[in-house]
Amino acid sequence: MKLLSPWKLKAKERNRNGDRIYDIPGVVSYDYMKLYKKFNLAPRESYSLNSIATVELDEKKVDYSEYDSSMTCIRITGRSSLTITSRILVS
Repeated sequence: MKLLSPWKLKAKERNRNGDRIYDIPGVVSYDYMKLYKKFNLAPRESYSLNSIATVELDEKKVDYSEYDSSMTCIRITGRSSLTITSRILVS
């Protein structure tokens, strides 16, 4: 396994509910859905990114049917999800 740690330490692998999880020393990751559920007091009908973006930002994710190429769609949709997630965190 590559050294992904900024301190050049090897990641520790463990299993949780059948999923492989890697703990990388010096790298922090957050589950934004868990954080949103914890710090948002009002329950939501759905916790999908599109639903939360509509409630919080009055904006939706990019519609997949607008694009011919699946790679273009993946690139644009991924960028859209990241932008929407960032805007939800700031608001």
